Amino acid sequence: MSSKPTLLNISSLNCNSLVKTNNSKKQKQFIRYLRSLNFDIMSFQESHVNENVSNLINMQFQSKASIWTHHCGIVSLSSTLTLSFNLISDNDRVILIKVTHCQQPLNPFYILNIYAPATNGSARKSFFNSVLTSIYDLPTSIDLPTSIDLPTSIDLARTIIMGDFNYSYLRPRLYSETSPRWLSFLEEHFFNALSISDIHNIPTFNRTSTTPSTIDYVFVSKDMNNIVSKADLHKINSHWTDHSLLSIQLNVGWSSNGPGLWRANPKLLVVPGYHQHLLDTISLHLNSPSIGETVQDNWDSLKIKLKSTTKRFAYVNSKRNSDLLKALQRRRNMFL
Repeated sequence: MSSKPTLLNISSLNCNSLVKTNNSKKQKQFIRYLRSLNFDIMSFQESHVNENVSNLINMQFQSKASIWTHHCGIVSLSSTLTLSFNLISDNDRVILIKVTHCQQPLNPFYILNIYAPATNGSARKSFFNSVLTSIYDLPTSIDLPTSIDLPTSIDLARTIIMGDFNYSYLRPRLYSETSPRWLSFLEEHFFNALSISDIHNIPTFNRTSTTPSTIDYVFVSKDMNNIVSKADLHKINSHWTDHSLLSIQLNVGWSSNGPGLWRANPKLLVVPGYHQHLLDTISLHLNSPSIGETVQDNWDSLKIKLKSTTKRFAYVNSKRNSDLLKALQRRRNMFL
């Protein structure tokens, strides 16, 4: 038996409306692209999804579970994750949920998705103070059937806060732009997850008529610091949104697996050079003096050789693509 990490990939994006009322093709392309990023959970701000379109949006995402308000949304694309109901239902700029894993002995955690007002500092101060009040005033019990697993309080040691805060830590007069209570709350319990990749100061909002700014954030409980294995910032096509997508990867545990049945990745068939690599390997093997005595021996020997050479080719190809991606990201960061 071998063990492999159980990884959860979670993202946050101000999508400038998932609903493209006058351009259904654009909406479909946007959601198809987001789905192709292969996140387990996606949080959205400025989603504009209502009851009339939620079924269509869920179908386009092929979501396993979802929660929508007018301003926010959380979508699960993993069949192994269960989302609770929204614990803060009286504010459509906030979604707070409890996430549990159906198969792994994963300790539940919470996601707080936030879309703060962009109007002025006074409105944001009132908004964040109300969020804090809602968090600390969660009921200790709810009179509902005991068969329902009800998350009735929030464990700050197992919480992720993400979204469009509409204030920036890089701007002057920070305390006039938001709630000092909120800033103290984050400083005491959380850390900026993008700081682990040193990208926390890169602008996340870029509109042609304004100066680029960093207003989107992912804060993770300090007690979860050891399980955040990666953080990233993804530029999105400006025709879809003027915000960047933020993401984190959590290593939430280990699962035991046997070796299983190996098979090659079918995507290798379209990689340039792979076909010729196979032909060269087969030709070299058939001309080898150590070939087996029986047809079955020859076949088994060839399969072992093809498996070995395919693994090696896939590793080299993956590393080459990874190195290229890192080089492009470094060049991108120089311009941000």
